[in-house]
Amino acid sequence: MDEAREPLIAPTSNGDLIDHGDVGSGLRRMFNPRLLGVMLLWLLTGSCTAAAGVFIAPIKKNYELSDGQAASIFAAGTCGYLCATSILDRVVARGWRTLAMLSVFFAAIGATVLSTAPPFPLVLASYAVLMFGLGSGDSGFNVWASRAPHPHIVQGFIHSSFSVGCIAGPFVAAQLLSHGWHLFYRLMIVCFSLCGMWLWFAFQSPTERSSEYLVSTARMDHSPRLLQTLQLLPVWMCAVFYLFYVGTEAIFTDWGPEYMTRVKQLPVQQSPLASSLFWLGMATGRLVLGFVTQKIGLRTVTVYLTVALGLQNLLRVDDPSVCLGAIFSIGFFLGPTFPSGILVLTNAVPRSFSANAVAIAAAVGQIGGAITPVSLGFLSDRVGLSHLPDVSLICSCATMVLWVSLFWQPSRSKREYDPDENESFEP
Repeated sequence: MDEAREPLIAPTSNGDLIDHGDVGSGLRRMFNPRLLGVMLLWLLTGSCTAAAGVFIAPIKKNYELSDGQAASIFAAGTCGYLCATSILDRVVARGWRTLAMLSVFFAAIGATVLSTAPPFPLVLASYAVLMFGLGSGDSGFNVWASRAPHPHIVQGFIHSSFSVGCIAGPFVAAQLLSHGWHLFYRLMIVCFSLCGMWLWFAFQSPTERSSEYLVSTARMDHSPRLLQTLQLLPVWMCAVFYLFYVGTEAIFTDWGPEYMTRVKQLPVQQSPLASSLFWLGMATGRLVLGFVTQKIGLRTVTVYLTVALGLQNLLRVDDPSVCLGAIFSIGFFLGPTFPSGILVLTNAVPRSFSANAVAIAAAVGQIGGAITPVSLGFLSDRVGLSHLPDVSLICSCATMVLWVSLFWQPSRSKREYDPDENESFEP
């Protein structure tokens, strides 16, 4: 092919080339406005995602809802994420700047409506719009990062930004609760506006797109490609894997604070520590273990999951300090799991199918992120929150089994489908 390629992460100068064997030189090139802009977007995504768990109690009180009814905001967010999945391939084909602007625009619209504390049906609709925008950026930039040099490390940085947002979000939300839960979203409007301006200038070429999309868009319609993606076994294996994995994350993010307050008798003012420590562990694990995984390989994820599985037994200890330490450690070892799954998936499907594949898998993961906390909410209505460790253990065991099955899928199966497989990513 003769088409010129512009790298996903552009060099700072013509002579600043990547040596794929030198991680240090790769890091010098990675830190540029594009990567920093994506990290900022994911920081805000994590903040909004984790803050929703803090708002369960005030939303229950303001709208006179049960645990299960209040938890329906997670289901509404998943609906928005699924809608984003249906158009992601078209958006990616139009360029990375288009993806960034779409993500920020709809996120800002959702935050604007939520900032007015509207009636509960409109709250649900606004969460759907908010997650439509954030879900577009989540899935789309996962594809972007998986094509970069040293993808384990790039994925580690952007997913760590998400984790840092999940740490900061609950604390910021808790500080603003005395002025009303909706004030948090007024702050988000400002943040999304600044993020949008950064991304607009960082991705300066509005038509920049990866070469496989130039080829595949001309070669086939989007609907047939989506249907063909749905027929690939690795897509569904990864989707079910994320169903349970994101469900495990949601347990600690959405119900961790309530569990520590109701079951472990932790003071309400300290309850956000459960969610924040979990995501602090995630951020640390993604940064530290990302380098380990890049050096040794994806087989290390099996070890991480095994350790995290064993640590969950400490949640049954009565001492709140032990439980909080266990929650941090669980987050640390679960940290590299999501980005590693993305890399396995993009290596197992044709390049021209990767955007749809990642979007489908991540969307099913969001379904798990909605079903699990909602189900736990209704379970809490019946028997209380004391069974949270049982639910998390079941989800973690399923995650382990599915990871082993997914990891042993042929990593080069895409050659059966993709005539452009010989065209590798050029930095």
